[in-house]
Amino acid sequence: MNDTPPAAIKDIVIKSNVANTINNIVVNNCTIPTCIGTYNPIEIVTYDVTYNANGATSGSAPANQTKTASVDLTLATNTGNLAKAGYTFAGWNTKADGSGTHYDTGATYTTDAALTLYAEWVAATKTIADILPEDFPTFSWPLPDNV
Repeated sequence: MNDTPPAAIKDIVIKSNVANTINNIVVNNCTIPTCIGTYNPIEIVTYDVTYNANGATSGSAPANQTKTASVDLTLATNTGNLAKAGYTFAGWNTKADGSGTHYDTGATYTTDAALTLYAEWVAATKTIADILPEDFPTFSWPLPDNV
């Protein structure tokens, strides 16, 4: 039996005694990586994005996310149905007291940095009907045409 590879592939021989890895490739009688140096994989840089319920009386903060460097991240919505008595959920903020940078739910985060976001709360507004007893009598009358 002839062990010489056909002419078309005589310069590239892949040894098959182990799974074909980069160390088993021979090009022009030079074993890789000896000829080209050691392959160094690219390090992928990531940043943690964490969510804080910030005093919510019910629900839970969304799961933390991981932002990859140079890749935009869509921020979480209120997936855990956060609620706070007397307040309305208004999005996310970089400061617990609401004085930081505001982010809408589902906004795009582009900065390559770790981030902690706090639920942002605004006082709920009430109408007169909200504060009147349920059995309070109601009145109605027609408005004049010029109103």
